[in-house]
Amino acid sequence: MMSFLSAFERRMPRASRLAEVERVAKSALAAAEAERDGLRRRYESSVERACLISDSGDLALEGGVADPAVDQVERELLRAQSSLRSLEEQIGRLRTIVSHLQAAGVGAG
Repeated sequence: MMSFLSAFERRMPRASRLAEVERVAKSALAAAEAERDGLRRRYESSVERACLISDSGDLALEGGVADPAVDQVERELLRAQSSLRSLEEQIGRLRTIVSHLQAAGVGAG
C-alpha cells in the first residue's frame, strides 16, 4: 500500500505538528498585534499633525479642503483606518485559531 504521508508527517507525530501550528499561530498573532500598535501610534501622530496644520485645529474629513498638506494627512488617516480595521479582523481570526488549538489541548499553553 502506498503511503500518502509526507516526509514531514512521517518524522513528526500529529501532536507535535499541531503544537507547531499553535506556536506559529501565536507568533503571527503577536506580530499582527505589534503591527497594529505601531500603526495606531502613527495614526495618532497624524491626527496631531493634522490638527496643527488645520487653521481651526479641528480635523474634519471632508472633501474640498484647500490646504494640500491637510489633504495629504487626511488621506493618510483614511488609509490607516482601513489598515487598522483589516488588522483587527486578522487578529480576531488568529485569536480564534489559537483559542481552538488551546481548547483542544494541543500545545503546552
